[in-house]
Amino acid sequence: MQMQSGRTALAALVCLGLSAPPVFAGIAPSADVQAHGAASTPFILGGNLSDVPWTVRIGAQGGGGGATCSAVAISPNWLITAAHCPSVVTAYFPGRSIHADRAIDSPTGDIKLLHLSEPYRLAAYPRVDLAYAPRAGDRGTIHGLGRPHYELREATVNVLGESQDYHRGPGILLEGVSGSVQSGDSGGPLLIDGKVVGIASTGSHVEAINGKGVYGNLAASAAFVASAMIGAPTLKQGNLNVAIDGEFFKSSPRLMFWINGQYSGEVFDGRAYYLHADATGNDVTVSTSAQAGDHVQVGIVQGVPGDGVPPPASTTLLSSTILDAVRNVKLHVDRVQATLGPWLVNANERVVFWINGQYAGETHGGSFHQLYSIVTPGAVTVSTDVPAKSGDKVVIGIVPGTPGDASAHPSSAKVLADVVL
Repeated sequence: MQMQSGRTALAALVCLGLSAPPVFAGIAPSADVQAHGAASTPFILGGNLSDVPWTVRIGAQGGGGGATCSAVAISPNWLITAAHCPSVVTAYFPGRSIHADRAIDSPTGDIKLLHLSEPYRLAAYPRVDLAYAPRAGDRGTIHGLGRPHYELREATVNVLGESQDYHRGPGILLEGVSGSVQSGDSGGPLLIDGKVVGIASTGSHVEAINGKGVYGNLAASAAFVASAMIGAPTLKQGNLNVAIDGEFFKSSPRLMFWINGQYSGEVFDGRAYYLHADATGNDVTVSTSAQAGDHVQVGIVQGVPGDGVPPPASTTLLSSTILDAVRNVKLHVDRVQATLGPWLVNANERVVFWINGQYAGETHGGSFHQLYSIVTPGAVTVSTDVPAKSGDKVVIGIVPGTPGDASAHPSSAKVLADVVL
């Protein structure tokens, strides 16, 4: 069987970018797609030329027939593509090429974020839907820049239902209506109701416009994708502040904020509700009153403002933070060093440090166990007595029990920080 990572979502490895139709032995697409025969062709079937500015070609650095994929620009700094596409790439914009200096694969599914080494602002960006649930009968549009001419084309498709993408994550099964896909289109977008909901992943292709394919569903990687566009909640002068990428702010889904479990405001489609919003460079900072120790949660909610306020636990949570608890965790010489809010140090709570799952000390009611402390105005810096090194995993969390009990485990903690040094 010949498989392609084609113009909508075909065989995941088609992005090898070979000039001749490739054969992909060993690819394991979903059973839904595998049931349909595949045949390689060097050009898109059906569809039309497109001129949207935000679907771009990416190629493995070095060129010369290297791997090629498509990608979606979601802001001046970030692209989304398929995780099976190359990570060391150049993005090709009109009249300009920019290297990606960072690539991060989603922990769920065939999704990758690429960070550009320098920002590049487009005339427009797509709306991104991070809560889409596949519904049979939905009609959408796919875009891609496949070989041999790297022409940007689009085609109409129908959603058949759920499936698995190439990395075994939740996928969206499609069937072509006006066109199908070819090599180099992996990483291209699927739009439903004008919003990007999926990324071309894998599939099979027949010599017809109604070829089938699977897209990785962005909803399964919502927190991962949003991490590139939403900053960590911080506390400053009695205000909760959250920086949101300006382009994402303009087209954001219903982004809701809770403080201590109570509705505090939301952002939707370029407007802030019950939150103050200020443009700061390329970002928009939203803020509201808060204090140290408040539990802030940010999540994606279905619908539009006025549709009701669900509890945080029933939503797609993007972040859950206790304000002014742990400000930073780093390696200082050969010890873990962290800055804690004074309220946390003085609280009648066990705040325990673990290094690679092993107890490394704690604070409790202003006392320190196996930790060194330096008190400065507005903060307490603590260092572990246990040595650490680059690559160690550090968890800091609140646990019940008796201070000094080294049997405490991160699995029982309300985690405040989870970092790799």
